[in-house]
Amino acid sequence: MGSTSEFNKGKNVLKWESISVSPSATNFTFDIEMKLREEEWMVPEWSPIHLSQLLQNYYFKDNIDEVSAMKVFQDCAHYLYMPRLVNDRVFINAISQGIQSEDYFGFAAGKQGDKYLGFSFGKNTPIMLDDNCLLIKKEVAAEYKEKTMTKDPGTILPGSDPILPGLDPLESEPTTSGGKPKRFYGTIDIDPITATMTFSSVVNEVVQNFTSKPGSKVTISVEIQAALEDGYDENLRRTVKENCNVLKFKSVEFEE
Repeated sequence: MGSTSEFNKGKNVLKWESISVSPSATNFTFDIEMKLREEEWMVPEWSPIHLSQLLQNYYFKDNIDEVSAMKVFQDCAHYLYMPRLVNDRVFINAISQGIQSEDYFGFAAGKQGDKYLGFSFGKNTPIMLDDNCLLIKKEVAAEYKEKTMTKDPGTILPGSDPILPGLDPLESEPTTSGGKPKRFYGTIDIDPITATMTFSSVVNEVVQNFTSKPGSKVTISVEIQAALEDGYDENLRRTVKENCNVLKFKSVEFEE
């Protein structure tokens, strides 16, 4: 059974529709699911063009240029006129496909002031859906990308080499008698709020360059330091220690 809404004398009236399933069906669950898909009462796959149209129709209006991605997903679960997505993975996949081009919308993992954190527009970026994520109007995303590229000539573009401004990529490399450096060391400070996005970028933009070379031995170590003036309570300490044990941390220590 599905439902639609229509206006009658200026009022929004809910109208129910019933669809029958063959009584001779051997698997009612399968047949019901197939019928839901046929009638588009359940959406297992969603194109970014449909998400883009939905954003234009309901969200990017009255000078609003960005919207919480979580709100859009929750609206899909709450309102009958919205697409009925099977789960959040359908929504995330639509975003992931959409931000690979500059035709639909932009994405950010969060925002601080006028700065988009984990900004993505026209490149493949892993998506983690939470309350901070934003979907950004296409024109605004394009303008922001151009502005940030102009301000920061060292920004890494998809498929380009990450070269710092004014620095010859080979200038600071140590030379050996053989002429080629054999080891690499690098450190980076990661904002805990956008750690998932940043670490993913580090893996995609840096680590994969090494792991793609046969015989290359790559080691990644993660060091976490946290401090709280009032101290951490027993429940948090126990939870962290248990999780660290499961994740096989080499060392775990709380100190006063």
